[in-house]
Amino acid sequence: MELVEEEFVKKPKTIEDVIRCLNGVVMDSSIAFYEGSKFCRNIPAELIKSTINSLSEKLDVPRYTLALMYSIDAEESDEELQENWRRNIDDLRVLYGTSPKGTARQAEKLINVGRNTRLVRGMYKALKSEIEIDRRAIEPTWLAVLYAEGSEQSVAEFKRIVNYLKPETVAYLERYSGKANAI
Repeated sequence: MELVEEEFVKKPKTIEDVIRCLNGVVMDSSIAFYEGSKFCRNIPAELIKSTINSLSEKLDVPRYTLALMYSIDAEESDEELQENWRRNIDDLRVLYGTSPKGTARQAEKLINVGRNTRLVRGMYKALKSEIEIDRRAIEPTWLAVLYAEGSEQSVAEFKRIVNYLKPETVAYLERYSGKANAI
């Protein structure tokens, strides 16, 4: 675990610290987001805004960080901004401990993430920015959340990507269709 200790700044104070926590340095960017984002949950609103501005100027922003960036409205009040930042980090972290094929409890967690329409919009935009689909990078949890949310855009992105999956994988993902909107 020494790598994790060196990888992240536990109390990020600068834009560079936050980006390092969200994207990592050495490890895979999606694992880095899971490991490092917990250190960024309670950063000040001004640092959130500065980080988003800095990330928007970068070209190679990893998927999870991009989804977070796209899901935040920097024009909100500081309190709302911090609340949404925390919630969106927490919801993105849910995707690591769940499986669309998993238990009913895991499915409910994914459906709840699908109810966070701002984050789903950010996830959609992050996926849409990936012009070429890398089959190895397809994450069924993301597809379950998009399909659960059920908007026209999310369903279109789901259908664009789902063609690369095995029929049995598509079958279990289809059970999420529109579930986030069902009460």
